[in-house]
Amino acid sequence: MHKMILIACAFALMGIAVAADAIRLPEPDKTGGLPLAQALAQRSSGREFADVAVSQQDLADLLWATAGVNRPDGKRVHPVAMGRQDMTVYFFTKDGAYRYDAPSHTVEPMPNVSGDNRAATGSQPFVPTAAINMVYVQDMSFWAKSDGERVAGANYGFAHAGAMMQNAYLFAASKGWSAVVRGYFDEATLKQALGLSDTQRVRLTQSIGPAK
Repeated sequence: MHKMILIACAFALMGIAVAADAIRLPEPDKTGGLPLAQALAQRSSGREFADVAVSQQDLADLLWATAGVNRPDGKRVHPVAMGRQDMTVYFFTKDGAYRYDAPSHTVEPMPNVSGDNRAATGSQPFVPTAAINMVYVQDMSFWAKSDGERVAGANYGFAHAGAMMQNAYLFAASKGWSAVVRGYFDEATLKQALGLSDTQRVRLTQSIGPAK
């Protein structure tokens, strides 16, 4: 609890409104950046990261570009099958772990994670040095019928996560950052650390941040 209060106070001192445990991010910058064709030309996987923190504005822009709301009806920058918003972005930084709430453009600190646990998101040697380690989580309850059966398309979460991580890749390319998607992770460790429910599944992880 003390850790969460200190984080909230730090955000407040930076001029970011805080409500309860939710930390409001700066409004995303929806202008500028590289032209799309140039970002596509420069998109690649990079595994060398400078172990530095990113600004709150960069964090806000990254999260919005990956999974934010881009229309008045609440729809997102990434496509989903049948309009079912079954995906949530969690992420680890040097300060802790957080959940991104797209509709409110806020982040919520995860109470089970204190301090730097970036290494928990993967065993590759570069993982602990990436400024941000994203965790793409699908909630299978969005696909449950009233009788408990699953409707066709429950595994679209892999496609949804793929669209989200590509958005993050293009953001990284536009910033000159490194980024790499990772399918090798310990799901049980992540589920426990993030307090995920039985219906939530980790689909992909991604390391992203300034390059070394």
